[in-house]
Amino acid sequence: MEENFNKEDFKKQDSMGVVSQRAVSDQYDLEDDFFRKHTLGDDGRRIADMNIEGMPWYVNEISEEERIRRAMEPTLNARETRKMISSALAASLLVALVFIVGMALFLCFCLYVWFD
Repeated sequence: MEENFNKEDFKKQDSMGVVSQRAVSDQYDLEDDFFRKHTLGDDGRRIADMNIEGMPWYVNEISEEERIRRAMEPTLNARETRKMISSALAASLLVALVFIVGMALFLCFCLYVWFD
């Protein structure tokens, strides 16, 4: 393979607009060289856990690190749980109230200003 690659080879076309065979073969040679030089290897990191429940390869065991992490997580008592539920309910009711007031204002605008 020649070392001096000319990008203009890819632009050479015959009268019917077909790229020359030499340009196509040079392109494949360059791609092969690139993949030979830049091999992708496994570095051991986990990107996504593929241990999915219901799949044939599912393993229902928890690692020691996961057990320690779960043990270190704080748990909520009954009072804290009720407080979180009531706060979430209050926030959702506030959002619903804003929508209801907005619809009522739009209805009043339509009845008394727009359609009058």
